[in-house]
Amino acid sequence: MNQNLASLIAAFQNAVAEAVALMEESGIARPLTNTAWVETEHQESGFLQNGVRYYKHGYGCSVHLPQGVVNFDFGANGEIDGFDCNRIILFAENHKSAFGSATKGEITRAYEHALQEGEIIASPYINHYVRNDA
Repeated sequence: MNQNLASLIAAFQNAVAEAVALMEESGIARPLTNTAWVETEHQESGFLQNGVRYYKHGYGCSVHLPQGVVNFDFGANGEIDGFDCNRIILFAENHKSAFGSATKGEITRAYEHALQEGEIIASPYINHYVRNDA
């Protein structure tokens, strides 16, 4: 996989893990499934510990971490390591200090190539995942 894309995906996954940990510390339990997340009665928006803002949407959440926004969907079984090309691009745009040189077109081409090569695996749902045996 393109090293810049791999680094970007890893940074996205780390930010999601940080966001979910902060949500849990703030009393918002990690759902067992993405549909369980939809059914939770948490406010659609609010503040987590340390004044971090969140917005609940569909199967996921947008969390405004101090280093930038991360927007993600929970996987079918509550996974937090899934992503899609648009969320990776949005993440890069919100983290320009780390990924400022990556353009939308470059990310998209690298992403599509990784999908074609089987380095990224599509799930039946919107999320994609890094192939584990890569």
